[in-house]
Amino acid sequence: MVLFFFLLYFLSMIISDFFGVPFVPTRQKTLEAIFAEIKIKKTDVFYDLGCGDGRLVFFVKQHFEIKATGIELNPLLNAFSQIKAHFLKLKQVSFIKKSFFEVDLSKATIIYMFLFPEVVERLSAKLRKECRRGTILISHGFKLKWLEKNLFRELPGKPFATYYYRL
Repeated sequence: MVLFFFLLYFLSMIISDFFGVPFVPTRQKTLEAIFAEIKIKKTDVFYDLGCGDGRLVFFVKQHFEIKATGIELNPLLNAFSQIKAHFLKLKQVSFIKKSFFEVDLSKATIIYMFLFPEVVERLSAKLRKECRRGTILISHGFKLKWLEKNLFRELPGKPFATYYYRL
């Protein structure tokens, strides 16, 4: 059984690489530090672009009780997240199996991304068009050069820093 899950996990990593956005999970300790840097209100709506196994969505929902959505194109990772959400019986948690380029981001008030700069650069026009003024963009690992003037906080970290922007 363990071997089966290991093989599925390995296969999901290969699929993510194929889509051009490798699956690199964020550690629990790092999550706590990242979300300690911003004030989250009960009315906030959280989106994780390329949510992988959904760990950020589950973390945000369980710690802040806000609506949380994960967007993941990888069918194995998306299925894993859906199954886990079902067993945890979490309400106001959803997972969308689409490219984040195809999903309407206008409802989000906080968007998290751990994406290559080239991907975020391609996504920048969509973010500018769809996101409301005041939306917080959290970029783990990479600065958003096109949004540098809106940087309001930086959390140093190893191996990746986290950058906070407000639109």
